[in-house]
Amino acid sequence: MAVIFLALLPGCFSLAERDKRAQDQRFYRLPWTAGESHRCIQTGPGSYSHEGRDEFAVDFSMAEGTALLAARDGVVLDVREDSDRGGSDREFAADGNYVHIGHADGTRAVYLHLGKGGAMVDPGRRVRQGDPIGFSGSTGWSTTPHLHFAVERLNPATKRWASIPFAFIEVPGSGVPRFLGKYRSRNQPTEIRSTRKTSVAPGGMPAPGGGRSP
Repeated sequence: MAVIFLALLPGCFSLAERDKRAQDQRFYRLPWTAGESHRCIQTGPGSYSHEGRDEFAVDFSMAEGTALLAARDGVVLDVREDSDRGGSDREFAADGNYVHIGHADGTRAVYLHLGKGGAMVDPGRRVRQGDPIGFSGSTGWSTTPHLHFAVERLNPATKRWASIPFAFIEVPGSGVPRFLGKYRSRNQPTEIRSTRKTSVAPGGMPAPGGGRSP
């Protein structure tokens, strides 16, 4: 029976390895307002749509218009908020609104499926953990309103971003959300400190000296 059971769970050992590797990236707070709880409706690897570059991403169910907060300090690299298209077919995959935030270690956080006009930040903005960055939605390849969150690193060989294991400070145990687990945030929003944008050097990280542009 043990052999059969393990055969039915081909990813069980890779999940354990994922949890172990995630401890190197346990810098993140859940990206919504402190006191709110949301349920994990997809994790990875090997689930419905989390494969390839998205294998370590997680999805959290939430109503459209839920306030999203920065999970970690960083600089906004890219924003899209003009789409009003979304649906359950893969053909909508390129239609999702998003905010990408770069971190000092070269990783970036992906906040995907924002609502139309749902971004509160612009590229170049320096944000602190807990700063408001946008509002959730259901644009892109999405079967229900939710937030898709991933931490990615650029592969120098392929020049493509791909997700890596990460963990949340508030999530018990390994810090990696479990399918259908419901998690309460302790992420405290802070005031966005300036209306001026932080200049960003090539490659998406802050310019030396933290210079600012008008």
